[in-house]
Amino acid sequence: MLPDTPLLQLIPARAKTFLSRLESKIWLAPVALDVEWAGCSTEHVAYKDATKRKREKIRAPFCWGDKYDQAWFRLDIPQAQRDGTWFLEWKEQGESTAYISGVPYAGLDVGHFHCRIPAKTRELWMEVMCLEAGIWMPFPIKRRAITADGCRYEGARARQRDELAWSVYHDVEVLLNLLEDAYAHDPELRAPFGAAIGYAAPYTKTNPLVRRICRWLDDAINASERNGLAEAQRVLKAAYRDLSGHPELVKVRATGHAHIDLVWLWTENAANFKAVHTFATANRLMQEYPEFRFGYSQPASYRAVEARSPALMKQVRQRIHEGKWEPVGAAEVESDTLLACGEALARSLIIGQEGFIDLQGKPSEVMWLPDVFGYAACLPQILQQTGVKYFYTTKLHWSAITQFPHSSFIWRGPDGSEILSHITHGMGYVNSVYPSEARQAAREYRQSDVHGETLMPSGYGDGGGGPTAAMCERARRMADLAGCPHTAWGRIDEFFAGLEPVRAKLPAYRGELYLQYHRGVLTTHGDLKDTFRATERALQSWEAAHCLAGKGDIDRQAWRRLVFAQFHDYIPGSSVPEVYEEALPELRGIAKQAHDSAREVLAKANTPNSIFNPLPVARRELVNGKLHEIPPLSVTPLTELATVAASEVLANETELKSDLVHARFDKKGQITKLVVDSTPIDQAAPLGTLMLYPDIPHGFEAWDIDRSTLANGQRIDSPATVGVSIAKGSATLSFARQVTEKSVAKIHYTLETGSTVLRIEVETDWQDPDTLLKITFPTNYMGQDARFGGPFGSVLRSQQPGELYDEAQWEVPGSRYAVVADDTGAEGLFVVTEAKYGWTCREGNLGLSLLRSAIMPLTIGTGTATLGDTPRSDLKPHKIRLAVGRFDANAPRAELPATLADTLFTPLQAVKSPPRNSGYHGLEGGDSLLPCWAKPEGANGWVLRLHETLGRRGEARLLLDNGWSASLEDLSGHNVAEKLPRNLIKFTPYQLLSVRLKKEH
Repeated sequence: MLPDTPLLQLIPARAKTFLSRLESKIWLAPVALDVEWAGCSTEHVAYKDATKRKREKIRAPFCWGDKYDQAWFRLDIPQAQRDGTWFLEWKEQGESTAYISGVPYAGLDVGHFHCRIPAKTRELWMEVMCLEAGIWMPFPIKRRAITADGCRYEGARARQRDELAWSVYHDVEVLLNLLEDAYAHDPELRAPFGAAIGYAAPYTKTNPLVRRICRWLDDAINASERNGLAEAQRVLKAAYRDLSGHPELVKVRATGHAHIDLVWLWTENAANFKAVHTFATANRLMQEYPEFRFGYSQPASYRAVEARSPALMKQVRQRIHEGKWEPVGAAEVESDTLLACGEALARSLIIGQEGFIDLQGKPSEVMWLPDVFGYAACLPQILQQTGVKYFYTTKLHWSAITQFPHSSFIWRGPDGSEILSHITHGMGYVNSVYPSEARQAAREYRQSDVHGETLMPSGYGDGGGGPTAAMCERARRMADLAGCPHTAWGRIDEFFAGLEPVRAKLPAYRGELYLQYHRGVLTTHGDLKDTFRATERALQSWEAAHCLAGKGDIDRQAWRRLVFAQFHDYIPGSSVPEVYEEALPELRGIAKQAHDSAREVLAKANTPNSIFNPLPVARRELVNGKLHEIPPLSVTPLTELATVAASEVLANETELKSDLVHARFDKKGQITKLVVDSTPIDQAAPLGTLMLYPDIPHGFEAWDIDRSTLANGQRIDSPATVGVSIAKGSATLSFARQVTEKSVAKIHYTLETGSTVLRIEVETDWQDPDTLLKITFPTNYMGQDARFGGPFGSVLRSQQPGELYDEAQWEVPGSRYAVVADDTGAEGLFVVTEAKYGWTCREGNLGLSLLRSAIMPLTIGTGTATLGDTPRSDLKPHKIRLAVGRFDANAPRAELPATLADTLFTPLQAVKSPPRNSGYHGLEGGDSLLPCWAKPEGANGWVLRLHETLGRRGEARLLLDNGWSASLEDLSGHNVAEKLPRNLIKFTPYQLLSVRLKKEH
């Protein structure tokens, strides 16, 4: 007999085969279970109602339902399978949740194949969603689309598990994965890992760990072949003892995770099912693996679980109390941070923290945003004011052009607010707890010189599901294993607490966290973004009406639903068509409710016709053809409005002219000359040029605009017909033209008396797939940076070619306005928009994306459609409103673009109401400080929200009625400063301020 082989290079192939054979021994002979079907429904049916339904016995295969349908099945558990040693094996194409005694017990899907049947269980009920499971599963799955026949059930069986085979399998799997990763990073080992044929290079200069693992694996396999698995297990235990006690410098904190997209390739109803499905699994794993820890964000999901299964939610609350389940995240949903206005973004945190206080008795200290499409510069300030100390994401490692330089760092907002932050590089939020993943996390932890631990979110995400028993088994073996970072389940807040002591040694990063990817979401589904913005304005008016009427909060549910729409696959337009079939009517309904309620709050019988200004800024507006001064946040009878003298607007087919603005146009409807306040805009070419781009991204259509797209633009040069319309106090030039073979467009230019801007409306019936439409404003204002509005404040970005980071910003977010200027920043051109967010700016040429007709995502598993049948976004009529003007850094507040982005697109409202004022009459001084929102607080006062927009410091005086006082607070309502002396506000660059105005008794 030969001695044990010295040819260690042959062991990996042997071990891979051994592992495969082990896997086949884990599950013992099955016992078929009797199954009854209780029907399916398009609406959610609760468990208690399902048990009352008529049932029929079924045999596999059995097909049922349509996409998003829900079905219930009842399984009978025979007496012989009730001793607690049996597992359910449920073969069903959809996602399923097992119920025991009416309580969700376990989620079953392609990542969770089995669940233990507790002793004495007589029956199981299965709730199934007709939706194919397995989003981004990191292992090969034989997937079949859900066809016209419906979801396919293929049988239910009870099986026992060979615990010895199960244990040995995971012992070998972990060592083999560690060996494979060592191969991948050892230059001496060039052959494919575990290749069964071909040359296997000898281990001449390789890592000693490789040799040691190979020897132990060979010994274990030999033991198994000689004396069986029990002997192999004995050898493997010796191997783990031998390979322990060799600590790596970096530890890995695995946190149980199940990122659930509340809408994406499914509807909200399906996501609510997924929450129950996932929560049940996490709760069950905590029973079987006491060391397991799980973190989940999004109070919206917790409420959905509470509504569907109070009993499961009671168990979750107990797990929270035990410290095993960590509510984390701070926001109501994992919100997009770029497209909502500042107030709506802040409310996502304010409302979210209320949810976390309900769940755990305190706010979440961690903002958990693994998967969004960029991070606004104002976010650190909002976080700091809502009780958040820490921030986590993974998405930045998707950036394609430059790598984000840090893992652990201080994220500093432009205002100076600081948030301790952590990013995992080289991996996302779907990890499976393998040594290779832990080693990757440690290798890519860029602050390992000062801190010895990194985070690894683990569990199946996007569609939910979360961690598995196998992940828990692997984690146990990775707790102390040579060559593998110490890996253990842990809480997220404890990780950040451990990072605090080295805070002073961490690098800082100031400003926005720009994601160099998914730039198309700033434009996709323009109709949705327009509706969302209109709903924001409607809630603003409703709250303003409450402030004037001395009332408290408006309907909380209206805010929750608007905040829900900020979810990062909702408002970006990256969900399936069914989501928007539900979303648009709901948002329009909220807007109508808000406007109706505002009028109802203000209305009073036998009162005059009045004008309601919901904005906390004074305005000059045309009312019945006359220019009037409108006080801020007020209701003013028409007869009491102050009139402002102004000249009429002159118009012909080539120009519009008032005493403030003079615009000339060519025959194509482009602006050849624009003069504001006697100062001409320094144009490089006609303004308002429409451009077409072939828009066929190489990756994700709804998400992306490729760089090559913007190199292939064509100017629309078709002739136009012109019309002139003159009204009292305004005039409009309209240019109608064919922009493509399928689409026509009218551009309406309107000039109003007393206004310093030229309004533009692009009206089109858009019918062109794979096409991006932009409007451009070429100027000679070629300073280093252009300024773009943010949810609060603004951001400077390079408009010049050069560094790779600058080149990566070919399409950037701007919250409703942008400015190009010279390096002095003193003068330039601005464009303000009603509800457009995607911009291009290079060398003075400012471009605004108007429409893109991208392929919409389809529900996974519903078959493949031809391109001609694939739904597209925005192939419909649109009215897009914007305005252009001259930027003057020293202009009064009312003429700055941040103010105009509100006043131009938030209409005054006619109401039957007596005069009402809020005790507030505006600001004196500090013109770059914008009063942007009025939040009601009841009979004695309200909160005025302000933010600085141009990076300046200064002071402004509140103009208040006698008997009113002002104090400062944060977004959470905590007092920052008692009464402001002389009602004076001192502000710093980009600062966000909340002033409580109180009527003293």
